[in-house]
Amino acid sequence: MSLLEEYLYPALVFSIILAVGFAVRKILTRVIRHWAERTETKLDDVILGAIRSPIILWFLVGGIYAAVALIRLPLNIAVVVDRGLLALLILSIAWTLANIASGVI
Repeated sequence: MSLLEEYLYPALVFSIILAVGFAVRKILTRVIRHWAERTETKLDDVILGAIRSPIILWFLVGGIYAAVALIRLPLNIAVVVDRGLLALLILSIAWTLANIASGVI
């Protein structure tokens, strides 16, 4: 496999996953906003505000994870990247849940 193919395929996978993330965010935002207009509670508005930014981060992490899995990295570097991405994912989920909890309170 040539050097170009070795890095082009992971970059393509990353780009596709990120594009899907933007599409999912747009569709999810539209669905939740439509649902929010039909209800009188503020909970749906809080949820919409809390997930709008992190959802892109989640797909970004997923895209990086998938791309790194396709690149032949030394084991020690791959482990560090995997752990870093997992930590970032956990922190972003905690941040989202904290935003929802503060919005409810």
